[in-house]
Amino acid sequence: CDSLVGASCTPYGVPTHENDVIDVNLSFDIDMTVTSFFLSYGLLDRVDIGVVLPIVSTSLHGTSDAQIVPFGGPPVQHFFGGTPTNPVLTTLRSVDGSATGIGDIATRVKVNLSRTDRTSFSVLGDVRFPTGSEDDLLGSGHVAARALAVLSARFGAFAPHANIGYLYRSGSFQNNAVLATVGFDHVMAPWATMAVDVVSELQVGESKLALPGPVTYEKPFRRTISVTNIPTERDDLINGSFGFKFTTHAGITLVGNTLWPLNRGGLRPNVLWTAGLEYNF
Repeated sequence: CDSLVGASCTPYGVPTHENDVIDVNLSFDIDMTVTSFFLSYGLLDRVDIGVVLPIVSTSLHGTSDAQIVPFGGPPVQHFFGGTPTNPVLTTLRSVDGSATGIGDIATRVKVNLSRTDRTSFSVLGDVRFPTGSEDDLLGSGHVAARALAVLSARFGAFAPHANIGYLYRSGSFQNNAVLATVGFDHVMAPWATMAVDVVSELQVGESKLALPGPVTYEKPFRRTISVTNIPTERDDLINGSFGFKFTTHAGITLVGNTLWPLNRGGLRPNVLWTAGLEYNF
């Protein structure tokens, strides 16, 4: 290279066409539907165990829009089609896919440590195993374990509660998190209950995901470009939860809930909805 350009190729920008830049805009639309089968069993008077089997259906549509920004020319050195004097500098690709299967199975244990007429204090632990396919976006690909302290109370129809705990993730690029939830249930009628919560997940430590830094060109003049627009702020998640429970004469409880992001941290859907059936026997 040095002999071809008559100069050292060590600095960025030598040869000149090294200054060309490709801008790539990626867009992903992901829809995910999870049908979870939850079984809980009262092992002892104050000890419950449970297991969750999720069936996950995921569909993805992705597009990649690329644009070459030549530094000089014509003629240009890099192009997707055409000729150096009449180049094609843009291209677009898309991909679609879907998969359905078992997600990450979870097990749970809850122990009640203290209970009075008005208050209750419990500890809860659960472990989620990477049984779902990470490549097909059916599972996370890593083990996750939570430990929570749960304090609840009841004042007539009003039942406030608060949880605090810790989330451990075994993945190489996922941080652990401190968990905190505060909210209440309100019995509006013998058959209807409203639930409101603020749910937070606060990142522990610096992000394990290393983003590429800016690139500085030295020739033919010094300039710096950013190679990514991925934000560097912490992935602290704060969500608002709002839902209802309706009890039927058959003993089946209908559950509906929505989860709304209250801040801009992390990757989350605009709204996450849940609908379900509960039956105790």
